[in-house]
Amino acid sequence: MKSLIVFIPENFFIKYFVFNICPNCSTDASMPSGKGNRKYELLSSGRVRFRSPVSSKNEIIHLINNFKPASAAIRVLYGGNLFKDVAVYDNSTLSKLEKLIRLSPLDISAVIKLIEVINGISPATEIKLFFETAFFSELPAREQLYALDNNLMKMEIRRFGYNGLTHKAVIEKMRDKNRRAKKIISICLDPVPEVAAIINGKPVMISSGATPVEGIPGDTTCGELDPGIIILIEEKKKLGAETINEIITKKSGLSAIAGKRTSISDIFEDEENNKKASRIFKYKILLSCGSALAAMDGFDAIAFSGKYIDAAPKLASWLISELKRIPVKEFSPQVFYFYERVEEIIADYYTVQNSN
Repeated sequence: MKSLIVFIPENFFIKYFVFNICPNCSTDASMPSGKGNRKYELLSSGRVRFRSPVSSKNEIIHLINNFKPASAAIRVLYGGNLFKDVAVYDNSTLSKLEKLIRLSPLDISAVIKLIEVINGISPATEIKLFFETAFFSELPAREQLYALDNNLMKMEIRRFGYNGLTHKAVIEKMRDKNRRAKKIISICLDPVPEVAAIINGKPVMISSGATPVEGIPGDTTCGELDPGIIILIEEKKKLGAETINEIITKKSGLSAIAGKRTSISDIFEDEENNKKASRIFKYKILLSCGSALAAMDGFDAIAFSGKYIDAAPKLASWLISELKRIPVKEFSPQVFYFYERVEEIIADYYTVQNSN
């Protein structure tokens, strides 16, 4: 039996998912889109918390020794400027990763330490890296560039998308179902939501920015923000970069608007008691869809995905009614719901690659 461990590093912990790869698994065509043709099954899942370097390392070692995976896959948030596709770990890969530390010290350092632990305890385990930003590496210049002088900054500042694995998988699934849909608005309803415009499989617009914080307000992330506000907070409140980052990523968003811990799912389950958060969120989604429509000169389909996919039908109903106001001759976009999570997307990729 072959097993695969998928690692997804987060801010304070690493999520893991252990899959049994089974080419002869039964399929179920009645399951939601993205769930009906699997060649794997989930054996175990959990979190390794960053309590201390020693305890975290020991937990990962225990996982590797217990399941003895043939392969390990790591989801990496940044790196699309250097890695255009899935990368197999080797010395050259490590060298490239080290160059990314200055861009995102905590994220990339955690990935490198994880690789070192896996490689140290099980050198025979193949390690593959899946980069969320790779899908957006070739964004049009009009979309990726800011009105900043990168030479003056002595660093590359550009726009990326941060749910690239999901957006790409959605497009591939849609291509199988409806080849006529060329212009697609892809809406990922994750805790940090994202809207992408995609033409013939290539992204041309994204709601996120140089970091995932820009764009649409999330569960606890502020979304689009005047940079002058950051300067004002720093000057008036005498707060440092770390504290400000904590505010805009952990203490803002829909939760700040609602005055309580709130998620995208919550506001659609109880819109009556979350009116302000619901109105703002839907409006920001509509604005991003308008940008997507302008970037593509129309659209053929809307695809929903992400952790809060169960909220998508309500959002879709409202969104379609708003977009119908656009004066076009024909308006009958296909609406597609994609239920796979990123760990399942990675497992899908692994099974396809190993079956060829």
